[in-house]
Amino acid sequence: MIKVILSMLFFFRWRIALFFSISIGFFACGAVKPGLNYSDDLIVETFSLEGRIVNNRLFVPVVIDNKEFLFLLDTGASATVVASSIPLKEKDFLGSTPVGSIADFVFAKSFRLKNAYMGSVKIPEEPTYVMNFENSQESPRQFDGIIGVSALKDFVITIDKKKQKIDFLRQLPSDVDESILGKEYPVFFDQAGRPNIYLDIPYVGRSKILVDTGAELTSFNADMFNKAAKDSKSRVAKITISGASGSYLTDVMWMDELMLAQGLHHDVEIVKSSTSLIGMDVLSHYIITIDFPNKKLYLKSY
Repeated sequence: MIKVILSMLFFFRWRIALFFSISIGFFACGAVKPGLNYSDDLIVETFSLEGRIVNNRLFVPVVIDNKEFLFLLDTGASATVVASSIPLKEKDFLGSTPVGSIADFVFAKSFRLKNAYMGSVKIPEEPTYVMNFENSQESPRQFDGIIGVSALKDFVITIDKKKQKIDFLRQLPSDVDESILGKEYPVFFDQAGRPNIYLDIPYVGRSKILVDTGAELTSFNADMFNKAAKDSKSRVAKITISGASGSYLTDVMWMDELMLAQGLHHDVEIVKSSTSLIGMDVLSHYIITIDFPNKKLYLKSY
């Protein structure tokens, strides 16, 4: 049981510190015209990202008990996480759970989150985990929580960084020309319900890799990293990574080429971590469409 829980909650494997401050004003939550001209009956909610993108990471407004907070949109997280500074009702307390971080384990309190919304989207009343983000050594602390896939799994999510918006759709139009959406990848959900795809990685071969909108940098697990670094003769250096329970030192390399959808990316910074993932350093070059119900990812180059 604990093994399953740890696998599901391994979303604090690493986070690069945010160095830019952002204001926490009210967000524009509606009336942004979707770029693909989706009909109103398909649109659940549209969020403006104007002023809400930091180091390529995306933030959305979450209202809990009529108070507004700033949450990171994170497909690399299995569940919703709230900061310990947000008061939750003791009657909704479910217990404490060991959560895997990048360096060790921490115990997180679990609550049933009620009266929580992203615009008109109600966040499911599923176990929600409380973490002290101030201990993560992110300076200054930039956000109040994390929206994971448990709150996204019923929707089609489109992310357009250039137009600075995120659309939540009930479904894609039945007559949509999928070529307009870009390169299609079948999605395979891991045990935690997070979206993974298969990519042909130079020097490594075909590998399953997590699509992680909450990660600033792309990372490889130790086996992939060591093989790629050895065979490519890449320069390897050290980098400090911040996680839920503090910071630690790990390796970083620069991959000369990485092909994704229509784009060939050069000198991609790859961090050695426990999880192989594509982060926003690469994903931000595309319009991202994740069709959770139909298990598809579309990436369209700008």
